[in-house]
Amino acid sequence: MLPAPGAHVSGKQAAGAVVVLYGPSSGLAASRRKTITQNTSGVPGTAEAYDRFGAATATADLNRDGYADLVVGSPYEDTSRGANSGTVTVLWGSKSGLTSGTDLPSPSDDPLY
Repeated sequence: MLPAPGAHVSGKQAAGAVVVLYGPSSGLAASRRKTITQNTSGVPGTAEAYDRFGAATATADLNRDGYADLVVGSPYEDTSRGANSGTVTVLWGSKSGLTSGTDLPSPSDDPLY
């Protein structure tokens, strides 16, 4: 996985992207490369200038299904909380690779806080 938070997406400067290289346990395959942005089907949001999708990333099997999930930060995403409030998105791993995504709620959105 290669983060590219400064990548231009559909003419939007620094909208951001993440490049994923898939392959067997013996090594990665450049021929099985996928670029994921907020314009990718199944990924929440829309690529906007300076969102910097991919500025922070992490991998883990969050739902314990045996496939790695990808957590992607977009620190300057505009949300209902305001301009540049940021988001964290989980892209769920599966046998066929990363599929749909889910935006995680902000802790301050939790009614217990």
